[in-house]
This record gives sequence, structure tokens and C-alpha cells, in this order.
Amino acid sequence: MNAVNRIVGSVALSIALCAVTTLAFAQAAPAIPAKPGEAAGTLQAGKTSVALKHAYAMGVDDAYHVMLTDVPVPADMVAKELKLGGGQTMLRKNKASGVFMIVGKDGFVRTLIPFAGEDLRGGSSMASVGKLDGFAASPTSITGQGSRSPAQTMGQGWGYVASFNAAPVKP
Repeated sequence: MNAVNRIVGSVALSIALCAVTTLAFAQAAPAIPAKPGEAAGTLQAGKTSVALKHAYAMGVDDAYHVMLTDVPVPADMVAKELKLGGGQTMLRKNKASGVFMIVGKDGFVRTLIPFAGEDLRGGSSMASVGKLDGFAASPTSITGQGSRSPAQTMGQGWGYVASFNAAPVKP
């Protein structure tokens, strides 16, 4: 009976931890930063927590490539980092952590890719994520707010909550 009690206790603890993690991401995204180039929020990947502080965006065809990072990206590298196929080198090489997303002009996140810790460097991603809670684009600013809890990332073990204000970069 002691082994059964331990198993029941372990299951209850796991459920409680999942509930706490889900509650942490159930909160609304922080306010959109006033200054272009800034982000506010967190990427959580397992035990790794990344403070998202910097925001970059570039219009590409009918969408925007948006990158939120923990460290600044040198100005001469931003356009390359935002490109598909050969971009995100700082994120992939563990020189930065954060998220990369492709957002439609209507605010619908088509692709969301986390980059954090040792194991989550672009290998996991989500498609057709849904609309950001808030999104606006103008010639001088691309802003948004959104979140995904670990429970909403299809068992991949990561989540984010963030707001951003990015000055558009030319391709």
C-alpha cells in the first residue's frame, strides 16, 4: 500500500505542477513597450527561463518575421537574422535565446519557433498558432502581444508570454 500512496502522491504533485505552470502563462501579456526595439516577457523551456527584452521585425511578402531575444542583435546582422533559410544564426548557435515567429498581416501567427536551453534550438516549432492578443503594424512600428502555455505547445514543454514593439527592418 505504501508504494500505491507514493504513486498517487507523485501523480498529484505532477498535476499540481502542471496547474501552476498553466496559471503562470494564463496571465495576460505585459503592456507593449513604448520604445521600438524592446520586448517584455518570458520564454519558458523546461527549467530554462529566458527574459525577452529585444524585438526585431521585417515585412516579407504578406507577413512579418518577428524575433524576440534576450540579448541585442548587432544592427548589421538584424536583416540576415530575420530571414528564413539561413537566418536565426545567433539563436541557433546559442549566442541568443528567444522566439522567432512568422505573423500574417492580420496578426495570425503562422509559425512559432522557440530557441532556449540546450535542447530547444529551433528543433521544435508550432504552425497555425492562432491570432496574437494584440497586433498592429505601421511604417514605423510593429507591435504585438501573445502567449502560449506549455499545455498549448502540444507536449513540447515550452511556452511564452510577451509583448513587443519593433521598428521594421528593410530586407
